[in-house]
Amino acid sequence: MPISWAIWRDTWQLPYFLAFWVFSFVGAMSGPPLNGVAVSAVPRASHVASAVQFALANAAKIVVPQIGGYVCSVIGLIDGFNVTLVSTAALFVILSWAGLMHAIQERRQERNAAVSLVV
Repeated sequence: MPISWAIWRDTWQLPYFLAFWVFSFVGAMSGPPLNGVAVSAVPRASHVASAVQFALANAAKIVVPQIGGYVCSVIGLIDGFNVTLVSTAALFVILSWAGLMHAIQERRQERNAAVSLVV
């Protein structure tokens, strides 16, 4: 650690330090399964789903630190980190939900088309 242990201990920044590293490694571990879901969730569009997922992930790697740095400089390090983390997680949940709704809609249309062919 670049800062002495006494500073980390006295200001209660250690939980934030540990949470950041745990979040980073746990977030990295979920990458391959998320890519698998993105590729297999949208019928007949696996390459497009994979490309969109990777494009959004790479764009987030560029944009989130820039916006997060600005937020941290405006409202403070700890509050800025929390706001950036929560807003990024909420955005990812919203995008995941939108993808799930699209996949459900596609599967319903696929089933309806199959039923109309049988009848």
